[in-house]
Amino acid sequence: MRRLWRWIGVLLGLGLVAGGIALYPHRHYVVARDWPAYDYGRPDRERLEPLTLLNHERVMGEILGKPLIPVERIAILAYPGAETIEVVAPMAAFSELMSVQIDYVAPAAGTVRTSQVDLVVEKTLEDIEAADVLVVPGGSPEAVQALRADPRVAAWLSRIDASSRLTLATGAGASLLGGTPLDVRYVQDGKRWTAGRGTAALDAALAMVGAIAGNAHLQAAMLDLEYDPAPAAFPRGTLASLEAAGPLPPPEAPPVRIGILVYDGFFTLDAIGPLAMLSQLDGVSVELIRRGEAPVVRSGRTRLQVAKAINDVDALDVLIVPGGADGTWALGQDDEALAWIRRIDDGSRITASVCTGSWVLGEAGLLQGRRATSNWYRASDMMARYGASFVPERYVRDGKLWTSAGVSAGLDLSVALGRELRGDLAAARMVERTAYWPEPPIRAGSPSTTDERVLDMMHQMYDAMMMPLITAED
Repeated sequence: MRRLWRWIGVLLGLGLVAGGIALYPHRHYVVARDWPAYDYGRPDRERLEPLTLLNHERVMGEILGKPLIPVERIAILAYPGAETIEVVAPMAAFSELMSVQIDYVAPAAGTVRTSQVDLVVEKTLEDIEAADVLVVPGGSPEAVQALRADPRVAAWLSRIDASSRLTLATGAGASLLGGTPLDVRYVQDGKRWTAGRGTAALDAALAMVGAIAGNAHLQAAMLDLEYDPAPAAFPRGTLASLEAAGPLPPPEAPPVRIGILVYDGFFTLDAIGPLAMLSQLDGVSVELIRRGEAPVVRSGRTRLQVAKAINDVDALDVLIVPGGADGTWALGQDDEALAWIRRIDDGSRITASVCTGSWVLGEAGLLQGRRATSNWYRASDMMARYGASFVPERYVRDGKLWTSAGVSAGLDLSVALGRELRGDLAAARMVERTAYWPEPPIRAGSPSTTDERVLDMMHQMYDAMMMPLITAED
């Protein structure tokens, strides 16, 4: 879902929540639709007291504790040719830290073409004199070599790294700091963290969230990202085994066109995860398609330049709708967007969602009578709202309809879609290219693996954000 901590922090600073509603869901809203209390965890557990504007600092402080490492500013280097997932995944993970300034920083302000998306970056090297955490992502060999040859970039990296509390280099980014790229998930050596390529950036950044803010805060972050990945479909070595078994005849498969709908308020990793994964499939084109006239789409601290709008696209083989929070709810009330989704679905081979993107499919009438999953928050209630049967899995397929659980489950969904579209060998190559062998820093990321007090806190925070919207019609 959308960056929860920042949203709540802003509202608390104003002394308002959703136009004057208290921090916890007002009883009127619950009774109005007869929404049940949630039933995660042991029924006999001690419930967390209701959060209010008066007690939230004390209660959340008791649960989360004090940060272990003081961090006020994080700088993520963005440059032409950088690996998109290695730039965006750390932003998604570190955005779970409260009251922390996080910036993409580029050699020049403007649109930065990373491997799969155009990032709009405002901060330049001259704008950032120091940072508590520095993130240096990898990129193409040509892009990394160009940066290494730029004395201005080298001087900036050296200066920021010298004074940072923590530095993370991912993939080929390690060479920009004088190190060697590693083929491991991540390692820590003092303040320096080094991660492997691709999706290893997510595991490393989450581990650093735990090092900065502690275990309880890490659990909350992982639950917000729903990072409880399925066992790797293609473990390390699978590709070599498949290739050693002999050449497989190429499938008689026509080109596939995949479109990922983005809109103001979608959650970045919901879309960028599938984009980074599925772009590795041969014969498959993946593009972002925006809802809105303006070419810049906002997602938390990330802004993307997206060329195509829904009016430019009449047909897709695969449509993927990512989720978010209030922005996703607004999309679900957008008649023009819903009509476009239904029109694309009429001719698509697969229509899919990530996280609360399933709510949008539900508003479009596509979930009726289906088996489906969604973000963990009130998933069974929301699926029932749309006439679907909730299945608590990382992803669920019902005919041409594919749905995934929250945020990071889009990565597992992408592996399954890769197998469906291009077969095991192509999917194994996709996994190899993105290094999708997840190793979460702790076991968490789902209601069943999260401390019950943290779970109570997160559910109340979600209710404060979403229940006024969900129940507004009552």
